[in-house]
Amino acid sequence: MKHLLAGFIAGFLPLLSAAQGQVEPIPLGTRVAVHPEALTFPGGRPEAVEIEIQLSDVRTGEPVARPGELYFTSSYPGIVYPEQAALDAGGFARVRLVVRPPTEAERRELGGRILVFVVIDDEDADDTVEGRIVLTLPAAQP
Repeated sequence: MKHLLAGFIAGFLPLLSAAQGQVEPIPLGTRVAVHPEALTFPGGRPEAVEIEIQLSDVRTGEPVARPGELYFTSSYPGIVYPEQAALDAGGFARVRLVVRPPTEAERRELGGRILVFVVIDDEDADDTVEGRIVLTLPAAQP
């Protein structure tokens, strides 16, 4: 019996009992790069980060040309996202996020890092794995 694991998708299922042989890897991934990865919050001010997003084939790593709306979520509520963000016809986007410095309590809760997830939020995007970046927080001041 096959089990549906993270990163896999169930193919077309005419009958629920036929699901056993229909589990296959999700074909598309969301590659995400960020600059800078390590936040410094100069002068205690919010810091901007640039994110590059590319839809790609998970087997070959090749870019996939398909537009789509982007949705962001994070482990930290102190991030300002663009009102709208989308992949262009080539499956690429460059997005700017602004991260406000966390309080000491938030810093402890975050464990020194902020996770940001990027999801392609389109009607036909059920064949796509989310992308993720990790932003590193500066060490707490004594």
